[in-house]
Amino acid sequence: MTVSPKPLRAIPAAAWLAGGCFFLHALWLSGLAEDAFISYRFARHLAAGHGWVWNLGEAPVEGFTNLLWVLVAALAAKVGASPERVTVALGVAAGLGTIFATDHLAARVLALGGPARGLIAGLLAASGPLAAWSASGLETVPFTFLVTAALAVLLDPETGDSPPRLALGWGLVALATLTRPEGALLAGLLGLTALAPGGARRGRLLAATGYGLFLVGLTLFRWYTFGALLPNTFYAKTGGGWEQVTRGAVYAAYFAFHFLLPLAPVVLLGLARPAPDRPWRAPSVLGGWVVGIGLYVIAVGGDYMAMDRFFVPVIPIVVALVAWAADPWLRVAFEAPGSGAERRAAGLAVALALAGTLVHSTPLEAHLFAKAPRQHGTYRGVETERWHVARLDRLARFFTERAAGDPTASLATGAIGVLGDRTPLTVYDFHGLVDAGIARDGGSERPLGSGLPGHEKTDWPRILERRPTYWMFTRALRDEPEGWPRYDPETDRRLREEYELVHVELTDEVNGEQGWFGFLERKKETGR
Repeated sequence: MTVSPKPLRAIPAAAWLAGGCFFLHALWLSGLAEDAFISYRFARHLAAGHGWVWNLGEAPVEGFTNLLWVLVAALAAKVGASPERVTVALGVAAGLGTIFATDHLAARVLALGGPARGLIAGLLAASGPLAAWSASGLETVPFTFLVTAALAVLLDPETGDSPPRLALGWGLVALATLTRPEGALLAGLLGLTALAPGGARRGRLLAATGYGLFLVGLTLFRWYTFGALLPNTFYAKTGGGWEQVTRGAVYAAYFAFHFLLPLAPVVLLGLARPAPDRPWRAPSVLGGWVVGIGLYVIAVGGDYMAMDRFFVPVIPIVVALVAWAADPWLRVAFEAPGSGAERRAAGLAVALALAGTLVHSTPLEAHLFAKAPRQHGTYRGVETERWHVARLDRLARFFTERAAGDPTASLATGAIGVLGDRTPLTVYDFHGLVDAGIARDGGSERPLGSGLPGHEKTDWPRILERRPTYWMFTRALRDEPEGWPRYDPETDRRLREEYELVHVELTDEVNGEQGWFGFLERKKETGR
């Protein structure tokens, strides 16, 4: 069966309905991520004229992977707007834009019929990862939108090779690269397609070369400003061997189980009614993006945060490819007369796909699935993220009050986001996300890749040399005061010499908890 691209005269009703459902879904799963506050601290310092610094007076460090997003937050802070509200609003808008961009890709690039486009809209509206991360304050979904839009523009069989579309498409790729470094993976994939023969080959190569010059400029900016070729967070989170790859593979397997397996019935429909005469160029490129991101995520060891964050950028493309595979069956089932059996089969497969996807956004998932190891989970993960942000906000208020009147007060902690943004303290990071020395040279008690991603490297002597006022080793509120924390013998000796264990009784109103909070405070006689 041969089909030609359909003109996108208007966004179909299914996409508008899906957009409304997606908005409600995003509200249901909304919550600022702890990591978003890292970007906000950098943004506020940048807006105030202090440069790309984490702590005032220190050297610039790229302790984030979202350069463009930090600039957006800094601009918001500069004009007196709330970076939190601006980034959440833009994230939700990007989620809606992703639905419409995917519909455009389905119609123009994959030439899908109305039923398949309706399936895409429904699955994206039901996608917990897309909804949760759109309202997180992070760049995940804006990056996803930019990638999807770039593919929709550049792979259009009729207009993709025209000079205006080449400029627009590669401009979107450049913005995606500024938003997350993985945009360079997309550029590499599209650069290979630019080599394909055809009348517009010269234009494609020229556009790809323009992006290459942009990437060289960005790399030079990074080296000149931060003294590194990649964001500091890459060095902090990687460096392991087989253990890191194994952890990434487990992460990918759980994503496949939770969010790809429910799509299997729809794919089986496509296998039952194949259409061998359809063009394969665009699906191959789209599949290359999915495979490329999958291999990258496995190589870097995956992630621990809720709703499989690292795989969000491939979800629209996966859904589009699934709909492409099932399109011949869906056309017969829903558009041809006398197709009762086919319609029932298609309806059942679509219902299973939607239900299997949406269930992970509900408390029911905890009763059906075990939580993935070294991950926060799906809906349980969203609840976990909310708990941590609320608890750390309470601790931020506590340390701000305790350090009142001391402009030199500092805090060493392994949770730097909320505490960094919502306190005036100098904040030292245990794990090197904003510390180039720890990120490059820090060690780990266990092989890298066997612990929580991004929380493995450390350098206790380096932290102790900075003589922090407070040393935060827990965020728990306990029924009884907690004992002295456990460290290696040399670190333990120095801590006992220079610090005292303090307990205070705190109430966490948001989480509804009360108890004893323990931390170390520098002894007065060994103070600054």
